[in-house]
Amino acid sequence: MFPAGGVMDWSHILAFSATAMIVAITPGPNFLLIIKTVPSFGKKCGFSNIAGFASAFMLHGTLSIFCFSLILEHLHALYFSITLIGAAYLCFLGAQALREVQLRIQNQSAAASGIAIGIDLDLGDPRLAESSRCSQSLLKSWREGFVTNCLNPKISLFYLSVFPQFVITGKNSVSSSFLLVIIHITLHAIWFSSLILLIKQLMTQMSGEYYVNGLKTFSGMALIGLGITFAISASAALP
Repeated sequence: MFPAGGVMDWSHILAFSATAMIVAITPGPNFLLIIKTVPSFGKKCGFSNIAGFASAFMLHGTLSIFCFSLILEHLHALYFSITLIGAAYLCFLGAQALREVQLRIQNQSAAASGIAIGIDLDLGDPRLAESSRCSQSLLKSWREGFVTNCLNPKISLFYLSVFPQFVITGKNSVSSSFLLVIIHITLHAIWFSSLILLIKQLMTQMSGEYYVNGLKTFSGMALIGLGITFAISASAALP
């Protein structure tokens, strides 16, 4: 932690930015959520995921700044419960992604035989189909991004252990701390926006249902695996 009354200079900001960027680019739940969302619902819903990330980061940052995170750190049972809920939510998102793949495959078979089975066949203008799907999913995408990061142990640990090391004390501590939160949000937004654009570019070059289904299957299985890993790690960390 920086000394009392210290002033946050560019070296502190750059050090925090480098740390936050490493956290951002390390694959985790946010990466998997983006590659689950974008192929099926488009980049607008991917950006809505990012808005959910930002909302959760602001909540984590506010709790950390006003010391609630320190309380949570010492309540191991509560932290363990929150981690388990987060692990279960990741498994739910993964199972949802796999279910969507199954429905898409069934839908393709039905389309080939001229039978509609209850989900969009994506016929006609693909831009209209994406717009229709996304208009119904923006709030859901935001919610998935928000809940995932509220319960994400990776982000919780960042604000419990890493973030306080960059917080200055003194009369400007609150405003300086929120500046760090905004930097964290901005770096994540830049990174994941780039990822969304990359996925969309790959989709134009590798068009076809096999690509979409393969990406969603990978993200679904990885989310379930990550959820199980978080649950095992939390159990092992119990005193």
